Amino acid sequence: CVGGGFAGVQELLLDGSVGLTQNGLGGIGLMTSLTALTLTDCSAVSDEDIKALTSLTRLRKLDMSQCVISDAGLKALAPLTALVTLSLRHSPRVTDDGLGTLKSLTRLTRLDL
Repeated sequence: CVGGGFAGVQELLLDGSVGLTQNGLGGIGLMTSLTALTLTDCSAVSDEDIKALTSLTRLRKLDMSQCVISDAGLKALAPLTALVTLSLRHSPRVTDDGLGTLKSLTRLTRLDL
């Protein structure tokens, strides 16, 4: 599990980590110094799993392109108020209603759909 021993890491790239689940994301949630996280093409990451990231309050960039999240997963991003860039490319389960839940992300300047 990623996490504990890497508490000072600021950027983490997990592109195509198809086996990454809530257990792995829980470890990432311990990496509270993260400012950039890439989870592209992590097909096992679900809406419920995203909740493990709510402790990453320093996160400025999050890329969840090609993940299977939906509107419910977007609601879990509300505590990540430092986000400036969010990428949700190729996320067909995300709708206009889900995007509306991102209003709490007042620092968001780039939304990549």
